Amino acid sequence: MLLRFSQKIYSKEAIHRVIYDLAAFAKYNFSLDDNDYLVDISSINISEDINIELAFFKSLSDHQVRIELEQKFSTIRNLLVVKAIESGIDLTHMNLSND
Repeated sequence: MLLRFSQKIYSKEAIHRVIYDLAAFAKYNFSLDDNDYLVDISSINISEDINIELAFFKSLSDHQVRIELEQKFSTIRNLLVVKAIESGIDLTHMNLSND
C-alpha cells in the first residue's frame, strides 16, 4: 500500500520516527517526489494492512505535533534546565526526555 504525505504538512523526521515505531509490523520503502513523501508499506501479516495504515496515520500525527512542540519550546526548555542547574534544584526525579 502506497501512502503519500505532503512535504508542506509533515516532516521527514516525523515519518522516519513512525517507520521506526512500526518496524516490527511491516516493511517500509521511503522515497520522495516533487511535493510529497512516499511510503510504501508491506505488512508482515496481510490481514493487518488496514490496522498498519491507521496506526501509521495516528503515529504520524502524534510525532509531527511533538516535533513542532520541540521546535517551538526547546529554547524555553533549555533555559529552564540551565536555571534549575544554576539554582541547585534536584532534577533527578524529573523526566527530561524529548519523548
